[in-house]
Amino acid sequence: MTQLWLVRDVNGTLQAGVANDGARTSTYRLVLESGGRELTEWPEIVLQPGQTWRQPVPTAILPEADLRAVLYRSEDPLAPYREVRISDPGAQG
Repeated sequence: MTQLWLVRDVNGTLQAGVANDGARTSTYRLVLESGGRELTEWPEIVLQPGQTWRQPVPTAILPEADLRAVLYRSEDPLAPYREVRISDPGAQG
């Protein structure tokens, strides 16, 4: 099982995260997009079983509209595996 999230930390910084709760090492690609346009990506996130990856989302790329995070697995690089959205990603607090 894999978890994907976009959440604010205690300082109000938007964080992207992935957790590998599976039994084997997995490789992912994470893409952030808004309005059908790619804003940034992390092309290779390798996680051992039980390992978690977190990364602050650069403030400079935050759109005023919805932000979509799409996670892909290396086994099927063109098919979205997990997806989350956050509305008003530039809001503080």
